[in-house]
Amino acid sequence: MKKVMIPVLAVVAGITFLSSSCANQQKSAKMVSYMDTVSYAHGLIGGSEYVRFLNDSNVNGNKDLFLQAFNLGFNEDSTKFAFTREEAYEILQKYSMKRREEAQKKMEEEQKAAAALMKIKSDEAIKKYKEEEGVKTTESGLMYKVLKAGNGAIPTDDDIVEVNYEGKLVDGTIFDSSYERKQPIKFPVNGVIKGWTEALKMMPVGSTWELMIPAELAYGEHGAGRAIPGNAALIFKVELLGKEKQAK
Repeated sequence: MKKVMIPVLAVVAGITFLSSSCANQQKSAKMVSYMDTVSYAHGLIGGSEYVRFLNDSNVNGNKDLFLQAFNLGFNEDSTKFAFTREEAYEILQKYSMKRREEAQKKMEEEQKAAAALMKIKSDEAIKKYKEEEGVKTTESGLMYKVLKAGNGAIPTDDDIVEVNYEGKLVDGTIFDSSYERKQPIKFPVNGVIKGWTEALKMMPVGSTWELMIPAELAYGEHGAGRAIPGNAALIFKVELLGKEKQAK
């Protein structure tokens, strides 16, 4: 069972000598030396970990079999083992892999459901946004409003731009903001999502635009991390502060 206890050993390694007040709380335990406290902690944490395993709603653990096997292993009575230690390691490795696969599958199903719901919400938001006054739509499907007209130069693919921006989902959730960080950001015009690149190549420096970017011009059906679900249309406020040529 050594491989099962590796996480426990990692925890125990950081335990300092227990104070007398802590020892008083364990009235039934007689701990004299430092290794007494380590031994007690090892058993306490190991037992607690297995209780969590038994209480997992997706697991039907057998406490009696665990205790039976634990005693056999503790006493090294290998003549009564149902299988060898090597076979036990293999069983636990396969079980661990199975649990990871199940967790991955559940996460993917949740993401798929979230993406389906987000598509409905995004489609509705896009339809509504198109009807707002001042909205312009490009051939690609990008929509924008000019909040402030600038009169500077318009960036090209060869430029690096400096911008302030705020990005949010169609439900109003802000997922990123240089305004909150109080720090503009610089990046290549062609180094961002398609909707941004297209908009930047139409914006004069000094402009502030609001963008409604469909998912296909943003992060598509897969989204981006936890903040941006799949199929999410994104709304950005973009303030173009300046531009410069990329170094070659």
